[in-house]
Formats: sequence, C-alpha cells, structure tokens
Amino acid sequence: MQGGTPIKDAHLSNGLRWDVPGSFRDANGTWELVVDLNSNTIVHFNFIAN
Repeated sequence: MQGGTPIKDAHLSNGLRWDVPGSFRDANGTWELVVDLNSNTIVHFNFIAN
C-alpha cells in the first residue's frame, strides 16, 4: 500500500482523510483512513473491495 496525500475530512473540523488503492486478502480496493488531529487518533480505518 502506498501513502497518499491527505485531504480535509468532510465530517471532522480538524481531521484528515486518506484514500489510497491497495489490496487485502487477494482483493483489490481502497484503504480509507481518517485521523482526528485534535487527539491524534484514528477515527476511521476501512478497506473497501472493488
């Protein structure tokens, strides 16, 4: 999985979101990561298969 450029999250006032292509258990798809910068906490981490 490659790192990508974060964008401002639509739901968190001080959050960043990454959506990057990758694979998991032989499936290709998109990794989603959202970090709350106020608490430096991951609030969303998910893999969506194509």
